[in-house]
Amino acid sequence: MKNQMLKPLVIAIALMLVPLSIGTAQATQTNQGDRGGRGDKGDKDDKGQIGPQGPAGPVGATGPAGPKGADGTSCSFHVIGETYQGGIVFWVDDDGQHGLIAAKRDQSAGIQWCNGIDRVTGATGDGIGAGVMNTAIIVATQIGDSKPGNFAAKVAADYRVQDDGVTPCDYFGSFIETCYGDWYLPSMKELNLLYAAKMNQVVGGFSDMGYWSSTEFEYNSAWRQFFTIGTPGGFQWSGSKFGKLPVRAIRAF
Repeated sequence: MKNQMLKPLVIAIALMLVPLSIGTAQATQTNQGDRGGRGDKGDKDDKGQIGPQGPAGPVGATGPAGPKGADGTSCSFHVIGETYQGGIVFWVDDDGQHGLIAAKRDQSAGIQWCNGIDRVTGATGDGIGAGVMNTAIIVATQIGDSKPGNFAAKVAADYRVQDDGVTPCDYFGSFIETCYGDWYLPSMKELNLLYAAKMNQVVGGFSDMGYWSSTEFEYNSAWRQFFTIGTPGGFQWSGSKFGKLPVRAIRAF
């Protein structure tokens, strides 16, 4: 009897608790926080620090040898007193590959510097190698002054000799001879070197007179040098272009 009375009471209490539990569940769902937004994308250049370099790897095997290069050409070294290219070497530069050669004998025992007329030629160059240009200028300037005329620079420029320095070249040329024809009248500097070569007995056959240089002083005078032994040997002075002095041609290599 007592249990029958409690049963309706339990049912009533249960019915009252159902809405309460549903409300609690709904409240639990409703009270969830909003979903956070997506964070900013990181900068792609923001890289981490580079780690330390690792140890070196083992040395690789030696590769095969390359092809052999072509044989180089050997350099010729020349010395003062050497017989070479038609004359005697009387001066060389520091590397011994370039220098000056003197003819073995005079090209004239006495001839004037001018070609019959005093004139300014502009051949005032001095120094090693200057005689080449001086000679070309003198010949070009004076060649028409007197026909047929001859003068110191032309005598030097016309000199041609074979390799032995004695045998003249054939006028028409030859396939069997080696001929050198690029001779010139030395400048003051070159003439002084030639005088020193005489004093050192490198080159011989000189006269004791003064020799012509290709260096002009004035319209009516040019430089010359005594080749005597002792006073006034080696003295250079300017004199009349009409003076007749010997000529010793030189060439460069």
